[in-house]
Amino acid sequence: MDRDELRAGAGKLGRFQERFAGCFGRCETREHAARYVQGLLASDGRKNVARMVLQEVAEGQIPTGEVWSRQHFLTSSPWDARAVQREIQAVFAESLAPTAKAWSLGVVVAIDESAFLKHGDHSVGVQVQHCGCTGSRENCQVGVFLVGMTPGGECLLDQARLRVWAKRHREPGPPTWLMFQREIDHPHILRCWVSNAEESVSLETLAEVAGQRVRIEQFFEEAKGEVGMADYEARAWTSWHHHLSLVAVAHLFVTLWRLDLRPETPQLTLRQSFDLLRATLDRPRLSPDEALQLLEYHLQRNATATQSHRKSWLQKHQRLRKELTL
Repeated sequence: MDRDELRAGAGKLGRFQERFAGCFGRCETREHAARYVQGLLASDGRKNVARMVLQEVAEGQIPTGEVWSRQHFLTSSPWDARAVQREIQAVFAESLAPTAKAWSLGVVVAIDESAFLKHGDHSVGVQVQHCGCTGSRENCQVGVFLVGMTPGGECLLDQARLRVWAKRHREPGPPTWLMFQREIDHPHILRCWVSNAEESVSLETLAEVAGQRVRIEQFFEEAKGEVGMADYEARAWTSWHHHLSLVAVAHLFVTLWRLDLRPETPQLTLRQSFDLLRATLDRPRLSPDEALQLLEYHLQRNATATQSHRKSWLQKHQRLRKELTL
């Protein structure tokens, strides 16, 4: 691998995003989508709208208007996240599914949930509920995700903020049987899996499928740590789905880029691929004056948020309103 191959990554990102252009309609919306995906890939720290926009700044005034415009794109713009997911599924079928031809399992698709810890109660769907990240009840959101897995990598195929419960109406369900798993190093740990596979399916195949669960957890860890899956600030279902569909685009691009680089570097991990890609993307640094402008922007934003929370609190506590001098 040489520098030219690395620099080509940024160009491939632009061409990859062109495939999704039809999902966004107007050219302004397409530009927002392209910048959002690049921000997810290139920005440092938390990848919310304000931080990503501010890290795009090269010179001049902090673009407060651009922050609000990008937030509008995420929350109120009428583009359909389902169209983006359908295109992601098409790319998966074309580029990742063929890598499973020589795999005994073929393509494995799994449904799993992942929780997002939250501090407040304004985020859509947030409530005190079981959190898989901590193993206890927490103030969090819980998303349900459809993840496709192949030897070439993983892909987020769809997402939903709901739970699905089977209702049998006292009718017998499909035949099921249990498979037990005991860890070699920790024989006291016992797990069980419910399967509705045919009896002809071998125990080895069932064990191999069950073992793919670790790849789902790895996907969530990578998506949260590398492309800001949990860094959204969404108070509406629309913005939640918009953010996650663009996270899926960003993750899929790096997965495919790693697949291209693997013939020369077969041991390349996805995290290493993220690091390599960031080295090719422009990430301007702030001057001292711009840093001061950034500080002023955040102070004003925090003051506005404080005033808004104060107003909401007073509205909820009308009885105390007259007794407080604020």
